[in-house]
Amino acid sequence: MAQEQPETHQPADVTHAGWGGTLDAVEDGAKETVEKVTSALHETGESITGAVRDSVESVSGALDLKGFVRDHPWAALGACALVGLVIGSLLLDRRHP
Repeated sequence: MAQEQPETHQPADVTHAGWGGTLDAVEDGAKETVEKVTSALHETGESITGAVRDSVESVSGALDLKGFVRDHPWAALGACALVGLVIGSLLLDRRHP
């Protein structure tokens, strides 16, 4: 009693040319996917660069001491006087226990 092996059927029209068309379609799909990913990464990089540039400009503007003094000279003078009073009072407290 020998066991019968199942028959394997292959389509009659499977040829190299048939697979070539399938491989071309896979290759085209892969190229399209790579192009989309590359484009998305490029756009993301530009977006990040813009956000960092805006943040740097914002921080630079906030820390622009010369610009603050030029735009608000009396407020700058008052701030300097206040800092001087605070430092002076701290130094006097240390000299006289």
